Amino acid sequence: MAFKFDSETKKLAIQALVVVISLGFILETFAFGNRAPVALGGAPLSESYSGVAAVKMTVADYRPYLYVDGGLNASMREAAAGMDGVDEVLDGPDRTVISLSDSSDAPAVYSQLRRMGVLTYTLASVSTPPYFEITLLNGSTRGVSGTRFDYLMEPITRVGGKIMMRMSVQATGGVMDGIGNVVPMMQFMELGLNATVGNGSGRIFYYTVPWEGRNLDLDNLTARFGAGNVEYARNDNILLAASLTPQEMLAKKFDYVETISERSITVKGDFTDTGRIAQDFGGVTYYDSALVVRSGEDPGLGFPYDDRAVYVLELPETIDGYILYENRYALEYGSGLEGEVPVVLNVSVLGETIEEINGIRVLEEG
Repeated sequence: MAFKFDSETKKLAIQALVVVISLGFILETFAFGNRAPVALGGAPLSESYSGVAAVKMTVADYRPYLYVDGGLNASMREAAAGMDGVDEVLDGPDRTVISLSDSSDAPAVYSQLRRMGVLTYTLASVSTPPYFEITLLNGSTRGVSGTRFDYLMEPITRVGGKIMMRMSVQATGGVMDGIGNVVPMMQFMELGLNATVGNGSGRIFYYTVPWEGRNLDLDNLTARFGAGNVEYARNDNILLAASLTPQEMLAKKFDYVETISERSITVKGDFTDTGRIAQDFGGVTYYDSALVVRSGEDPGLGFPYDDRAVYVLELPETIDGYILYENRYALEYGSGLEGEVPVVLNVSVLGETIEEINGIRVLEEG
């Protein structure tokens, strides 16, 4: 059943809960369930044991409040106050409290705020299955009776939705005495859908920069292509053909040599005199540097390169019942993507929320 209070009771409850959260007492180490002396799984009534369990919990309800650490700026506050399901927005000393018309509104309001870059949380009432197994330290398993407890979390699933949680359990004779160290668990899965190739697609160029040309003008490259579109891994190392003795390493620590070892040296970044190196060290092997540039057209830098197309895929907000908040994904691909393309997403899911896209695979036709 959803929580509903009159306005005066709600204000008092908000004040009390803000104080409780501020003091840090919401999530104590143990939550206690039914302590009736009933034995399960044949365990003696007096036997106590502890273990861990991965349990699919059910969100029975949320409190009709959302909390925002650090508060909201004026525009965010105004946007939140105008959302369906929001009664009022109250500022506390350390956080803002968003009062909801009904506890069932928590996931929808949370979702709208998260799309604005605002993370909120609330107290959820979660319940275990009526009976589940825990794994003891020795690897054996025992059955325990279920329980229900409050947990501070982001409302990432609807009321009645499921979420996997890992927790420590203490029990006596099959009856749970307490739980602790409750942690939501990511689930990994693949989801198939049709993605739309959007605007903003371009190319990515992988350059091989020869050693003597490695002292690039990165400020100029960044100005041309943007700070987030240039990545450079400069390699100042040189492999020596002949090993050096300790005495030779001391003698050959020239002013352009940053570090020296038996078979290699590292030189200063602006040093490119291969003739001097050949004179001082004889036969050597130079290492190339790696430059990556994202651009809509060939940058024309004069170095050898490989390139791949980068497509911006537009993804729906909901995929097979799971909510996705980052709806644009840059995908490197050979060529030829346009319109709608069938893809498979490898995702990390928490509750009913896709927390991360780990990779996208394009399904080839035929």
